Amino acid sequence: GSLFQSIMDDKARRNLGAHYTSETNILKLIGPLFLDELHAEFQRVQKNRNRLFEFHKKLQQLTFLDPACGCGNFLVISYRELRELELQVLRASHELSEHKGQRALDVAGLVRVNVHQFYGIEIEEFPAQIAQVALWLVDHQMNLRVSVEFGLYFARIPLTSTPQIRHANALRLDWNQVLPAQRCCYVLGNPPFIGKKEQTPQQKADFEPIMNRIKGFGVLDFVTAWYVKSVNYIRTVEPPISPRVAFVS
Repeated sequence: GSLFQSIMDDKARRNLGAHYTSETNILKLIGPLFLDELHAEFQRVQKNRNRLFEFHKKLQQLTFLDPACGCGNFLVISYRELRELELQVLRASHELSEHKGQRALDVAGLVRVNVHQFYGIEIEEFPAQIAQVALWLVDHQMNLRVSVEFGLYFARIPLTSTPQIRHANALRLDWNQVLPAQRCCYVLGNPPFIGKKEQTPQQKADFEPIMNRIKGFGVLDFVTAWYVKSVNYIRTVEPPISPRVAFVS
């Protein structure tokens, strides 16, 4: 927390338009984007073994992209909350198994949500590296939670899955190169916002091609480029599989 805060404050001072987002505000965004809906679905299926199994498979297939990920705060909190929900699924599955007299639990075989479901793009190399390590640390913490919950030691060693964090300029990069839109479920984050007068020449050079001569684009904030990129990204696939998007602005 304090490390992320100091790094992000330093980025803001260097006029990258980056702003630290508190966990409270991240939860305000990911709740309506996907988490509330998943918790409601879990409540509906938790007493039915087959439906619970299918729900667990669904969690394993969800993918997330933060195209301005910084140190990975949005991805880290989203991963933690998804693992917390998976822990509830495992608990409910265990209770159903005990009810039928099946007491053995293969924890290593049942934990399915993993860091490779999370993708990010970050223009600065050091925060990009931190984002990857932070996701691994949360993975380790949640594996310990699973171990304590079921009394069986569980660790993903050696690390075979990795977060997909790309060190690149998100406005110059085709996001499909990081995560094809047809495989993406959610786009989220807090893209940099910088007013017209505060934009550097390089930022203007990145901004203008994205806006593609939209009337009046010259007075728009830098963050609007991420909205246009998101629309173009979504348009590469057909509904109802199009990714859902939520940004702080």
